[in-house]
Amino acid sequence: MGQALAPPQKAIHSYEDIEAFQRAMTLLKPIHELALSLPDYERFDLIHDYRIVGKQLTRLMERWR
Repeated sequence: MGQALAPPQKAIHSYEDIEAFQRAMTLLKPIHELALSLPDYERFDLIHDYRIVGKQLTRLMERWR
């Protein structure tokens, strides 16, 4: 038997076409709501992590301009 063909790939025209970006945007609100339910000391640690991720996403988006 032959191997199944992979589904056709969609062309990437901008960062919004990248599957990882789309999944990150889908998770953004649930993660934010979860973070708000955490104690203050844990929430403040997450703020630092959010800033790092935000900078990384910004760099990714700038590369696609």
